[in-house]
Amino acid sequence: LFHGEGTFCNAAGDVYVGEWASGMRQGMGTLTKSPVRKDREEVEAMTEDRKAAKRRWAIWEESEEVEKYVGEWREGKRHGLGTCSYRDGGRYVGQWKRDKFHGEGHFLKGNGDGFEGEWLEGFRHGPGTLTLSDGYVAEGSFSQGRPEDGEWRIKTTAGDTFSGQGQVSDAGVIEPHGVGTMKYAVGEEVVAGEQEATCDSPPPHVQLTVYSGEWQQGTRHGKGVGVYSDGSSHDGLWDEDGEPVKGESP
Repeated sequence: LFHGEGTFCNAAGDVYVGEWASGMRQGMGTLTKSPVRKDREEVEAMTEDRKAAKRRWAIWEESEEVEKYVGEWREGKRHGLGTCSYRDGGRYVGQWKRDKFHGEGHFLKGNGDGFEGEWLEGFRHGPGTLTLSDGYVAEGSFSQGRPEDGEWRIKTTAGDTFSGQGQVSDAGVIEPHGVGTMKYAVGEEVVAGEQEATCDSPPPHVQLTVYSGEWQQGTRHGKGVGVYSDGSSHDGLWDEDGEPVKGESP
């Protein structure tokens, strides 16, 4: 049985260099997987004599499989601290338990999405930060891979930032729900005041820049304070559409 330092290359071309114990990878070591090799057939028309010829060749394709792992092993499985690279460009750096993400770790997928925080047997579990390639960032608590209701810090794709209580919809979307503060990057257009629109006098549209108060399922609703781009503010009630209730501002 392999025991101690050694190098092993299997029939598929995978290479392991590192420590062994009782025939299993144990301790520090590096596993480099060989590229996935697939055979395909292509039929070419031979116009000269209208005969068909089959040409068979090997194509080297990338897959989501492991490309390389450098780190600790136990009983032949990734266990402890290690770094794993994947064929789709993804990369995980952190703690492992029996071939699964477990403990503190940072996983960056090939498409640019990432998660940094706590893992439990391959699932996001505990505090962490989810970052998507479109600029969306959510920092909060997860359970078995899904976000949990509670305190969240969120940056939307539009650049708005939210800090406060949130709940998770059936679709898995984190929505402001409870008490929290939203800062709008560009400003959200609302109608302020009681002046009605005429041909010569459009309604006084202003931009809501900050709202701090109560939310219901992602909408400003309840008691809250809104600050506008012209320096004015509304401290009072907000309706189910997220608009200030007229006459409620002191």
